[in-house]
Parts: sequence; structure tokens; C-alpha cells
Amino acid sequence: MPNPENGSKWGILGGSFDPIHNGHINLANSVCSKKKLDGVLVVPAVKHPNKNRLSEANYSDRVAMLKAALLGMTEFLICEIEAEESLSGYTIDTVRALKKRFPKVKFYFIIGSDNISIIDNWYMAEELISEVEFIAGTRPGSGNADKSQLPVELIGIPELDISSSEIRKMIKSGCSFEELTDYVPASAAEYILKKGIYNK
Repeated sequence: MPNPENGSKWGILGGSFDPIHNGHINLANSVCSKKKLDGVLVVPAVKHPNKNRLSEANYSDRVAMLKAALLGMTEFLICEIEAEESLSGYTIDTVRALKKRFPKVKFYFIIGSDNISIIDNWYMAEELISEVEFIAGTRPGSGNADKSQLPVELIGIPELDISSSEIRKMIKSGCSFEELTDYVPASAAEYILKKGIYNK
């Protein structure tokens, strides 16, 4: 599996991944391919700075789902830096920690188009933009770039209408394995249903 090294270019895909789904993978794959990145660091959040937004699955289960979903996908590398360094959960702290750990790597922070309009409200947004370039996966010509005052590069990707919250609702309503694998990689779906993660 590749690792960030001197002179390489890597994306950062952060999030709760509660659970990871095909939309996350599609976004990262599209940006990785179109920007010719060496790989994408997938960084699971340990906690959210907004204490009202807690993950339903615990950290170890979310990491296990990531490992199951990304098994064999050599362009992805799971990085548990937020847990290893007890980080705050703010994106700027995570980016700075990654740049310190891999000082000669060029990083790009990957987001979905739904986050473009709220980047301006992120903690220390202007400082964050000066630390790392942002790339948003979006439909070409959607006009989402106008929703932020900060520079964001747009990458056209096939749109997948998927959200982790909707997937959790499906699981709680008793969806089948086959229904779940329309949205979640089969290996992760198997883990979710076997452990009953979202039925607790």
C-alpha cells in the first residue's frame, strides 16, 4: 500500500463515516483520478467540535467499517491521526497535524458539494484555506462555487444521492443485506448487520 512520501500529492477525506458509503468512495476516487493524486488519506473523526453532533457508532466500529469497505483499494490509506494525537476535531488542527507528520507532501482537502456553502463558517476558515487547497466534488455547471467566498476547486463527479443519516434510517427500519449494498460496500454492510450497529 502506498504511503505519503516526499514529493507526493495526497487527498484528505475526513468525516465521521457513520457509516462510510459509496458516495464517499466515489468522491475520493473521482478527485484522486482527475487530480492524479498518489492516494487519499481517509481520516475518521474521533469527535465533533459541536458536541450536539455525536456519532451513532463508536469510533472502533467506524474504523472497522472503513477497513472492511476499503480492503483491497490501494489508493486509500486510513489515517487515525485524530485518535493518535488526541486532536480537537477541528479541520485546521487535523490538517496541521498531517502537514507536520508528512512535511514534504502536497495535500488537498476533499469535500462534497454540500459543504461548499458552509466552509466560510468553519473554525478559522481563512487560516484553513491558507494551509491546504480545497477540492469539491460536484456536478459540472452546478454553480456551487458561488456559495462560498473562499477559493474552492470544483471537480465534476457522477452524482450519487446518498447520505449516512438516510442509510442509518434504512438499517433501523430493517433493510435487507441486498438493499444495503446498493449504498454501502458489501464487506461493510456485512459488518454492520452482523454486529447490529445501528439497531442498538
